[in-house]
This record gives sequence, C-alpha cells and structure tokens, in this order.
Amino acid sequence: MHKVVDQYNAFKLNEYQGSFEVVGGNEGKDGKFYTTWVIVSEYDSIAGGGVPATKKDGSYRNIPIKIVLGSREEAIANLKWLLGQLEEHEVTPSDIPF
Repeated sequence: MHKVVDQYNAFKLNEYQGSFEVVGGNEGKDGKFYTTWVIVSEYDSIAGGGVPATKKDGSYRNIPIKIVLGSREEAIANLKWLLGQLEEHEVTPSDIPF
C-alpha cells in the first residue's frame, strides 16, 4: 500500500532485511506504485567531481530514493521525532512509550 502526495509524488513504507524505510515514487495510471530510482555517483579525480558509478558489466548502479528508519522500534521513535518537528515541538525519549 502507498500514499499519494500529489500528481507526481507518492511514498510507501517498506521493510527490507528487518529495517523499515520510506521509499519515494509515484502512482501510475494503473494505480500501482512505481519506485523512483537514482544513479549512484562516485568521485573521479580525473573528471574533477562526481561521475555515475558503474558495475563490472558497465551498467550504471541504481538505488531507490529512500529514508532508512531502522528497526520497528527505531522507526516508531524516528517518525515520532519527525512528527514533533512538524508540530514544532521536541519529542524526547520519555515521550516514546518503550
């Protein structure tokens, strides 16, 4: 399941190897969620900056746009902290019920 923000943006909560993450993407006309992928860059001293990172086969290395929240307990605490920032007050560890 995913949450649509606007015409071009959506996100979903994903669990990967025991860690929760918020993944960015968009909703297609078919109602499915499509992850937004980015090309990883690496520093190249000859080029004088970032260049696309490639795999051994020469293809670009892609990763999804995401924010890692941590384990279930860490994710809850991190999302409560974020909510506190949006509501303009600090959420302290004593505010978290575990």
